Amino acid sequence: METSSPTTDPDLKAAFGSDVAAAQQHWLRNGIAEGRDASAQFSIGGYVARYADVQKAYSTDYAAVLNHWFTVGQVEKPDPKAAGTYMADPRADVLDPVYYSKKYPDLNKAFGYKVPLLVRHWLDWGAREGRSPNAQTPAK
Repeated sequence: METSSPTTDPDLKAAFGSDVAAAQQHWLRNGIAEGRDASAQFSIGGYVARYADVQKAYSTDYAAVLNHWFTVGQVEKPDPKAAGTYMADPRADVLDPVYYSKKYPDLNKAFGYKVPLLVRHWLDWGAREGRSPNAQTPAK
């Protein structure tokens, strides 16, 4: 799954056009708090999901999770399975978390745009409930 950027995410493209610097500032102000990935090389949600100690220590404080990665995680936990995908689980590859939250008001109310929580919901419940994971895949 691609990381959101002004060229791949319709909402970001509408808001920022091709202004990558403005999109980066938006991520620093908003995206990180939602657990959105800023790079295909590192997944905040994947890192939290892969390591129970990180999840227990930081939960959904994604700025702290990112700080942990930069300060100690790269040395202690250099697992490539936690990078490049939201949850390091190939079943999540079909999920567009922004679409999923917008499509289902109950999820939006419960999770907002906290990507790791939306992905966890998809893996635990959404797929079994027949919910649509993205705009190209209809609900069952």
